[in-house]
Amino acid sequence: MAAIAEAQLEQCIDKLYGALTAPDTIVDAVRAVRLTFDASGATHLRVNAKGELVGMVDDGHDPAAQQLYLEHYAAIDPTRPLFSMRAGEWMRDDRLLEPGHTTEPEFVNDFAPHIGMRWFLGCKLYEGDGGIATFSLQRGSDAAPFDNDTFERLRQLQPHLKRVFRMMVDMAPAMPALASASAAMDMLMMAVCVVDESCRIVYANPAAEELFARGGPIVAGGGRLRCSRPDADEMLRRAVTLASRPPRQASAFSPEPQASAVTRLQVRAVPLAPHLPLAHYGHGNLVLLFLATGAATPPVRELQQLFGLTPAEAELVQLLAQGADPETCAARRGVSLATVRTQLKCIYAKTGAASQAQLLSMVLALPGLR
Repeated sequence: MAAIAEAQLEQCIDKLYGALTAPDTIVDAVRAVRLTFDASGATHLRVNAKGELVGMVDDGHDPAAQQLYLEHYAAIDPTRPLFSMRAGEWMRDDRLLEPGHTTEPEFVNDFAPHIGMRWFLGCKLYEGDGGIATFSLQRGSDAAPFDNDTFERLRQLQPHLKRVFRMMVDMAPAMPALASASAAMDMLMMAVCVVDESCRIVYANPAAEELFARGGPIVAGGGRLRCSRPDADEMLRRAVTLASRPPRQASAFSPEPQASAVTRLQVRAVPLAPHLPLAHYGHGNLVLLFLATGAATPPVRELQQLFGLTPAEAELVQLLAQGADPETCAARRGVSLATVRTQLKCIYAKTGAASQAQLLSMVLALPGLR
């Protein structure tokens, strides 16, 4: 992948995670994805357990077209079968919007030309008790169809799309409690804290205080956050500086990169929007830090939903996350090493990971999985 594509993907990831602390910027994050993949439109849809459309984030289409879709065309959208597919599965049929092949001619002959939609590429992100979510890109008839390079790059972004939209749903019930500022963050199982530009701790939820009390790579002393190793402390200060000074960029690092994947801590720093309730705790630009470790292995069902894995693949990932090597995984599961390696290839393809280390970092280090 070209360096420019890598840089654009990183910007998309940072904007997506930034929307967790500033929900009103989610359209900007979706726009970043749309522009990165040269699409005319990008849409995130969510339906409840009854199949009713309950959420929509859309960029590239005018408000009138969005309203038309919500009021009428959502019911006859030929891409709706995407909701019935397996989590993680993609829909990329170039004939989907051809008049001669469509099952919904009214949509294809009327609405699709109206909004400039001809090519479609979509994925079912997850399915759970709260409903189903999808993400899709669209291009008009005057543009080229989505090629394999676009598809592969989007697959690399897919795990982050899943996490961010899943976390926004999970955190939504807690958001009204922000009237008391820290109540919502206190409800989170993951360690979260807010710091100012000098790493002074403005707020820490109970999970973060427990993490600090245990000691380790990140400690709290004198009211400030620091890392026990000088090189890691420098990375922490750099991450906070990036997130607190214009243009305020999110970033992530591990203060103990050589530690076991099971116990490794990862820090993700994102700018805290000034208008959010927690921001009134301090002065200047504040930074929200997610502190996630691999101490709690995600359950098999969660792995299946987030990454679109089969039960066997999710079980393999869980064993690897617990510190087992491929040979041990094969012995425990009563299968050959060749079977394990074949399953790993499928897992890499579904998650976008390029190696076992990257897979474990993805599963254990990023927030939203605890």
